[in-house]
Amino acid sequence: MTGIDLASWRKAMDICSACPLLMKCREELNTQLDLGQLPREQIVAAVLFSTTGRAVTRAELDDYAIRRGRTAASSRRRPLGASRIREVAA
Repeated sequence: MTGIDLASWRKAMDICSACPLLMKCREELNTQLDLGQLPREQIVAAVLFSTTGRAVTRAELDDYAIRRGRTAASSRRRPLGASRIREVAA
C-alpha cells in the first residue's frame, strides 16, 4: 500500500472483486484470520487492510487515504456494505 494512491487501491479492489479465484482467496483469508494472522498494508480478497490489520471499508477509503497522506477521491463510489466485509472476516 505504500506509495500507491487511492485510485489504485479502488482499482485493485475492483479487479480483485471480479477475480474467478475470489471465493478461494476469501477461504484462505478466513483461515488466516482464524489463526490470528492479520494481513497488513495489502488488499486481500477485495478488502484493503490497514497497517494494523484492520479491514477498511469502501466507505472509509477516502478518510483512510487522507490519514495516510493521500488526497481523497473527487467522486465517491458506492460503499461496500458492512455485511460484505463481515463475509470475509466470518
